[in-house]
Amino acid sequence: MKIVILALGLTVVLGTTFIVTAEEGAVTPEPSGVTKQQFVKTRLEWAKKNPDWNPTREELEAEFDQRDVNKDGILSPVEEKSKLKKQWVNQQLKWAEKNPHWNPTREELEKRFDELDANKDGLLTEEEQAAGKKSKK
Repeated sequence: MKIVILALGLTVVLGTTFIVTAEEGAVTPEPSGVTKQQFVKTRLEWAKKNPDWNPTREELEAEFDQRDVNKDGILSPVEEKSKLKKQWVNQQLKWAEKNPHWNPTREELEKRFDELDANKDGLLTEEEQAAGKKSKK
């Protein structure tokens, strides 16, 4: 059995009708990225393996909402890999503990994050971090 879907909106705009067929039981491809439910579920599983990390469902949902910059309900790979300010600052402070020649304050690191966050979306991508390293040289 085949399912037929007509793209009526395109008919009006383009004057063309598209017919898309799919076999019954065929899997529709998922959008590229991670849903809030997947994000929370995965992180709760990770937390079970890490006794030093005890996030609540509400905290994880709030983190997802912060990362979902375009508010489409899906974390793109860039949104998922990016660092939130709090995460980045805490990571930098941890590294500073191991380096006796580097003693940044939380405020200095927050300011640096804001400088590196070129598009001001509240996330620091790998590209923004790399550009920041090049500009320091």
